[in-house]
Amino acid sequence: MIEYHDATVRVRYAETDQMGVVYHANYLIWFEVGRVELMRALGVEYKRMEIEDDCRIVVADAHCRYHHAAVYDEVLRIRTRIAESRNRVVKFSYEVIRDADGKVLANGETTHVICGSNGRPKLLPKKIPQCVQCHRRARARPERRMNVALSGNDLTFSQLYDVALRGETVLLSSAAIAGMNASRAVVERLVASGATAYGINTGFGKLASVRISAEQVRQLQVNLVRSHACGVGVPLSEEETRAMMLLRANAIAKGLSGVRPRIVETLCQMLNHRVHPVIPSQGSVGASGDLAPLAHLAQVVIGEGRANFRGETLPGGEAMKRAGITAVALEAKEGLSLLNGTQGMLALLSLALHEADILVDSADVAASLSLDALRGSPGHLTRASCRRARMKGPQRQHVTLRT
Repeated sequence: MIEYHDATVRVRYAETDQMGVVYHANYLIWFEVGRVELMRALGVEYKRMEIEDDCRIVVADAHCRYHHAAVYDEVLRIRTRIAESRNRVVKFSYEVIRDADGKVLANGETTHVICGSNGRPKLLPKKIPQCVQCHRRARARPERRMNVALSGNDLTFSQLYDVALRGETVLLSSAAIAGMNASRAVVERLVASGATAYGINTGFGKLASVRISAEQVRQLQVNLVRSHACGVGVPLSEEETRAMMLLRANAIAKGLSGVRPRIVETLCQMLNHRVHPVIPSQGSVGASGDLAPLAHLAQVVIGEGRANFRGETLPGGEAMKRAGITAVALEAKEGLSLLNGTQGMLALLSLALHEADILVDSADVAASLSLDALRGSPGHLTRASCRRARMKGPQRQHVTLRT
């Protein structure tokens, strides 16, 4: 198995300035050389992949950190690794090493999106992930981070992206369990007392005045999930589904929904074992809730609906069984609590924000490389700073381009 690949280049005169020092833009060109040679060593030919599979690996983000200057006629080794590979995204890491003394002159990373000739994202061809994924897993295990612990109060964007995009594992915090047990006790007391409580022993919406017998309380929750699982359209992507699952689990973990901890623990297990409900993209009713999308999520929690598991689309119950997860038998109010939220739109918005952040950084990289390649003067940035000093707007682009 290839841990990394070294591609050798010699610095040409055209790649240097009048002092014989390499232009910064050339490091990213060398990254490209290293990436192509690594993929070739793994048995992947870019041109064949484009022709046979209509699959292209497009740069979405690039970072380079310069430590020492490379000069004319030096021999360099471009050491390239696959840092991560998941469905539509592949990340590479690089080191530019001076062959004479082994000194690292620069290092960096690039992120690539897999897409077709129409520009739409697509999955890696089946013949490619075997070499790429095995290569990634051998390096990923020692670098595994801590589990993301859900409390309902302190989930960060970084943690959301770790789980949704990078497959980080999740668990329910002990503090959240105590809070959920306390709120669940309130629901159980209401059920035992026979007092009327909306969504617990009544119908929903216009049927709120219809009383549900104690024997039918559990069936009411199942019927609610089934009746709302009527979404349409193209299913959400794996990343969007994972973000939605995490956000719903985190909201319920807050302990204000009156459900058992087992509901959140089951969602965590599904995330950790990569059981992803098939969720149609259309069906939200806006501020009233992502009812249909969350119903499709909840169906798999109770062993119904459909789910993707290890590359197969299966009945929800079968997917849960293969993953070793026991489906939940809903108790009073739990179906309502799974459905009543806006985590579908929040998931899509959060991922769009992440992509926008990458786009802004990529624009800075493109502007900086253009300025460097054209031997432009940074003087205009200094003049612009005088104007920006009188404005309250963000200084981020200015600072990025100056550094």
